[in-house]
Amino acid sequence: MTAITKPKKRGPMDLVLISYFSFLVISTPAGILNIAWTYMQGTFEVSIENLGALLTASVLGGLITSFASGRVVGKLGVGWTLILATVLHLSGLGVIALSPTWIVLLVGSFVAGMGSGLVDTGMNTIASERYSTGQMNWMHACFGIGQTIGPIIMTFIVVSLNQSWRLGYGLAVVLDITLLLILLATRNRWKLGLSTANGAGTGDEVVPSASIMKTLAVPMVLMSMAFFFVYAGVEVGAGQLSNTLFLDGWGIDQATAGTWVSMYWGAFTIGRILIGLVADRIANNLIIRLSIIGSVVGAALLWLHPSNDIGAIGLLVLGFSQAPIFATVISDTPLRVRPEHVANAIGFQVGFASLGIAVLPGLGGILAARMGAGVIAPFLLVVLVGLFFIYEFIVMRERRIQVTA
Repeated sequence: MTAITKPKKRGPMDLVLISYFSFLVISTPAGILNIAWTYMQGTFEVSIENLGALLTASVLGGLITSFASGRVVGKLGVGWTLILATVLHLSGLGVIALSPTWIVLLVGSFVAGMGSGLVDTGMNTIASERYSTGQMNWMHACFGIGQTIGPIIMTFIVVSLNQSWRLGYGLAVVLDITLLLILLATRNRWKLGLSTANGAGTGDEVVPSASIMKTLAVPMVLMSMAFFFVYAGVEVGAGQLSNTLFLDGWGIDQATAGTWVSMYWGAFTIGRILIGLVADRIANNLIIRLSIIGSVVGAALLWLHPSNDIGAIGLLVLGFSQAPIFATVISDTPLRVRPEHVANAIGFQVGFASLGIAVLPGLGGILAARMGAGVIAPFLLVVLVGLFFIYEFIVMRERRIQVTA
């Protein structure tokens, strides 16, 4: 295995823009949940500890489709896979918006998770092979845009309009329908590989893929799965749990807390946009190291918070610093594993990211319920320190492979 370099890749702009929009669509509900969860608890008569169950339902759906994504793409082609994913996502969101009981809400979350996981893995597989690191970061910046506007939309609905949280999910369904129509119109344009400059293709090509067990036997894949589990858990956990920290720990009003949560995702998005401008000229390992160190500093400020404003600034530093991590590591996947493992590896990484989203914020919620909301910030800090050591282990393994190659 040779040292990781950055091949010149520039995907067709129309498909790149659709990829950007798809990430905005699947991320907006996640941002909506940051605020909606506070009100869902009253609707369904549950406590903050039930957040883990809700996220777990979504993650289980995402795990199923993420782990199966390599096979699904091989059988259906990329275009029809993305269409199926969008149908699942909008169906799940519709169930959430109309759910009469907690159990039905969990079912809707499960189905939406299936769709989100399949869109995520499908688009990331395309992007890792066809898009530059900068384009990959911009695609993930759109994920941040969705997470940023989600809390804004929901705060406006419940505070300014005094309407139910359900309306926010109804608006998310409209976004999904729009994406579905676009994908139907371009279904034959989605194709893996760099064989053509304009992205033309049948969209139903068979994509060779190793078996799940063979890919799971690759040590680098296992280490990357652990990395994404921890990273995604702390990324979403910071946004999801900070609202509880501000309300119950610091005594902040909902309007201000909602603004700060939105600013967290805004800083996250700005970070991805800015790194997209320079990512192709900076070593990926340096980007990741600086990002994790900055995240640790932000979490430390959030914990210490000599004043509420400085604590909130720590949250923004955390969001900004985390921005390049997911996209940059995903972009390196085709360079870290053999071609037959790429689709599976990305599916596993996204799947374990989803698992981390369920487990770590849920664990943080349990700790907050039992020890008080003040435990949230040190919890995030400890997890981020662990993330640093996992990444250093990956880099060490990479160097050993290069030496023996």
